[in-house]
Amino acid sequence: MQDLTLRIKSIIKKYFTERKADKLKTDGFEEIKTIIKRYGGFWKDYKNELNALINQVQNDLLKDFQQGHGTTIQNTLKAELNKIIQREQTIFSNNAKKAQTIIAKSLEESAAQGKDWESIVRRSLQKLNYEERHINTEIETTKAALNNLKRFKDFDQIEREDLHLRYEGPEPERNFCSIHYNKIYKLEDVEKMTNDFGQPAFTYCGGYNCRHRWVPVFGKMEEANKLFIHESWQNKLEDASKREKEIFLKEKDTAIQLSKLGYKTELNYELRKMYNKDTDIIVEGKYTQLKHPNEKSNRGIKNALNPKQADNIIIQIANDIDTKQANEIKSFIRRHPEKKVFIFSRFKNQLREIK
Repeated sequence: MQDLTLRIKSIIKKYFTERKADKLKTDGFEEIKTIIKRYGGFWKDYKNELNALINQVQNDLLKDFQQGHGTTIQNTLKAELNKIIQREQTIFSNNAKKAQTIIAKSLEESAAQGKDWESIVRRSLQKLNYEERHINTEIETTKAALNNLKRFKDFDQIEREDLHLRYEGPEPERNFCSIHYNKIYKLEDVEKMTNDFGQPAFTYCGGYNCRHRWVPVFGKMEEANKLFIHESWQNKLEDASKREKEIFLKEKDTAIQLSKLGYKTELNYELRKMYNKDTDIIVEGKYTQLKHPNEKSNRGIKNALNPKQADNIIIQIANDIDTKQANEIKSFIRRHPEKKVFIFSRFKNQLREIK
């Protein structure tokens, strides 16, 4: 059904190019349902693929931008990045300052005269005896910054109060990336961040050659509880039966207790749909699983501590653990310091972390 896939992508593209991205998952999905039905298909066979198709369309639009479409917009971005570089130059070493000065001038010249800024940068840095890998790093980082600047302008066009940004990408290595990895922030908070190089994080993310990026997500931040509720979880709650709602609200209560322990916490139902994760809770950007051990078994707690599963484990029990069980958990944490283990007492309705 290649024709149908292309038709779906054209609808998605229309909503982005006409600046109606905020209506894609409502009006847009209704259009897509109609097209699928017209082609003799079924919505259930395609709905799980839509996020991948949306990402493909976004990447295609980004490639169009990189290949020179929208010269006026591109020149505006060059001018803005030029100002950012000039403003931030004080934090660079002398050698880096030279490179940044050259990049700023090349962007200005390129925007004003239509010249190729990459060629100007390459020639200028070669004259200063920069190694080829350093030249490529400066160029690729600047290209990424231009693309990020363009994406942030697109975010500004999305007139939705529930727009937030998640810091996504490969497993982080740098300090800045580790701190913010997979976590959600308001747009205005990201705009105030600086990375470890002193650069604005909304443009440069973690710095030179950083492969992370800010991805838009929709939901609400309950400020009182410091809990982010993704729209997928809220929609599932609203559509749930009475019995299911009880389960969802207990899950929310657990998430609130996690956030009150000082952890950045999120409820997100898309984890089940997209990644087949048996969890709706994210703590500090990491997947969290609820465990219900067999409390009559001597190995109940031990069996719940599986290092191959989620990074955070919440063990739900009737009352509390004894000294032996506490020692088993502490031993597990020593062997797996990247994990966090919490005990939730149903009798006390209380959550605590075992350290």
